[in-house]
Amino acid sequence: MRVFQTALIFLVLSIFSPCYAENPPLFEATLKIEIGEDLGQGLGTLFEAIDEHGRVILGAGLNDIHSTYVRDNNRILDFYYRGMNTQRTFQRLTKPFSDECNGSRLILDGDHLLTYFREGNPINLSQVQNDGTIKPYEGISKADQEAFSGIQYVNNHRLVFHPYRVTCDGKEAYRTDKGSLYYYVKGKLFVYQGGEPGTLLVYKWNPSVDAAVTGEPEKFEASGYLFIYGISGDEVVLVTNIGCIYSYKDGHLTQLRDTDGKSWQGYSWTAWYDHDVIGHYPTGSLMEYADGKVDLFEPAIPVPPGASSAAREAQTLTIYGGDLYAGVWPWGELWRLDSDTHAWEFVQRVFDKPEISQDTAPYEVEMKDKPDVINYWGQRIMNLVGTSDGLYISTMNKQGKPYNPKTHDFMTPEIISQYGMLHKMSGVVQVSKQLEWKPVTELRFTYDPGCIRIYQDGKLLEEKNLSEEAGLEGRTVSALHIGKGVYGPFVGKVLSSSAMANGKQLN
Repeated sequence: MRVFQTALIFLVLSIFSPCYAENPPLFEATLKIEIGEDLGQGLGTLFEAIDEHGRVILGAGLNDIHSTYVRDNNRILDFYYRGMNTQRTFQRLTKPFSDECNGSRLILDGDHLLTYFREGNPINLSQVQNDGTIKPYEGISKADQEAFSGIQYVNNHRLVFHPYRVTCDGKEAYRTDKGSLYYYVKGKLFVYQGGEPGTLLVYKWNPSVDAAVTGEPEKFEASGYLFIYGISGDEVVLVTNIGCIYSYKDGHLTQLRDTDGKSWQGYSWTAWYDHDVIGHYPTGSLMEYADGKVDLFEPAIPVPPGASSAAREAQTLTIYGGDLYAGVWPWGELWRLDSDTHAWEFVQRVFDKPEISQDTAPYEVEMKDKPDVINYWGQRIMNLVGTSDGLYISTMNKQGKPYNPKTHDFMTPEIISQYGMLHKMSGVVQVSKQLEWKPVTELRFTYDPGCIRIYQDGKLLEEKNLSEEAGLEGRTVSALHIGKGVYGPFVGKVLSSSAMANGKQLN
């Protein structure tokens, strides 16, 4: 009977768990961490497992990306395996909006991947893929959908941002009569209202204690319209559309860079190892922020053969599969910075027309005698979102504006359909799942030829079935680097850690 029960259990696990494994995993790491109170902080890197040459094989951490007005969900925990011969494949998914709206962007809300544009009407992308329907996301109230412009989780509370208000768990927590861009970090709600002058309001607020934002804010004057927020140590950094950079620290706002009358714009921000980097226009590459100064980051993102080096823009950044990816205007290019070689590799262009040229934007010649700007049909990768299923890519023309048959008669339906199109890159081994915030929590990561998994406090958080041929590809994990890596330094305390690879304990 006992033999029969054991066989039955094995059969049930084999059927209902896509990656059940009878043997111990090839790799296993357990970290007990203390992250304390959730004040909106990014968390950074948990660990990287390296070989004897210092090359990363596996790693885990959390992105904290701010990209053109919006902070991505920074509570998504990633665990990845860096394959030696990864075959990346691309799939065009859908254009969720009509030609009246040639743009889209993406954000993760827990298990739901949403696509939306122009502050409204988010769509659950999984519904579009599964049954072809396009309908508003039921996880957000109708009132919230009409002015939706982002989500942030704080201590498991969901903040939903709108130009004129903030809701917390569906209830209004803040309202203003001026269109605003929001950022919650260090226990404070940052509210930026653009113009000349622009205004920064900083409110002390804890959503777990106070249902609404109350009290008088700190108030500062700034110049321009805000493009990005970022965190650098104790500072909150703000970059505006005219190249002004501000640093907020200890109740003071300091201007670090003034406009010089030339185009200088920051479009995205992330930590990368010990660097804080900004996706930049007009270099089309990255800048590095450190100690109140901004300098060119090396290596620079290359310019494709045949393209002009002028008026290029690193629109968006993300870390996926242990590498840094960048989406670059004006030709819709996707680039990857290899974490081992520190060299950029061209991955894919997500538009296939027109051919790359010396023009500063696609269809520049055709637009010269038109009433619109000549770079109207420039090709943006709007943002990048990594999931267990793949890396999702959103696209846009310059401002997401519509096709006009009278002035854009050179455009064909095939070309127009590519603006606002969503794409998915597959082939990278990674699982991603929203972390439940707990002041102290234990995370366990396992990898074997059949499966990659994350556990939180003994509960399976996420798993992904892998090819049975997958493994470490002849490599040996020789050490575990705790609290440092591609997502930046870990913000918290590691109370205990243990790891095994190929049955041997790691130091």
